[in-house]
Amino acid sequence: MSDQELESNQSSLEDLSNFITFRISRASASLNKQAMKTLAHLTDLGLTQWRILAVIHMEGQTVAAKVARYADLDKGQISRAVNTLKDMGFVQEGDDPNDGRSAMLSLTEAGHAEYDHVVQTMRKRQKMLVQDVTAEDLETFRAVLKKIEARAQESIL
Repeated sequence: MSDQELESNQSSLEDLSNFITFRISRASASLNKQAMKTLAHLTDLGLTQWRILAVIHMEGQTVAAKVARYADLDKGQISRAVNTLKDMGFVQEGDDPNDGRSAMLSLTEAGHAEYDHVVQTMRKRQKMLVQDVTAEDLETFRAVLKKIEARAQESIL
């Protein structure tokens, strides 16, 4: 490869690293890998299952469609993960009094215990990730990320 081709490739990589979407995607991939490794030491739950368990815990009782919207997962992912969580004894389904077509999801006693077992380590992980970030920078980051998420939701090209 010639020096000119190397410089062109380096310039392209530098340009790509300035794309906010590229940086967010890389950060997300790294965070997901780290979360999966952390979970693997604690539980048999996968990352999607953990997130669904956490959302159901937060909501108390909820329907799969609400979990899908909150976690930004498709119905197939939710369905498979909920079935696995049911098989593990962590989630139960009940009738939704507002919609006979939907099932109300809630955690079982074992599901609450599993959540309690995992959440402390995941909270420590969160603290570790931002330990070098000031409270002001973190607040700014959250505000900027919220704006980017909102813009992404409204302007799908």
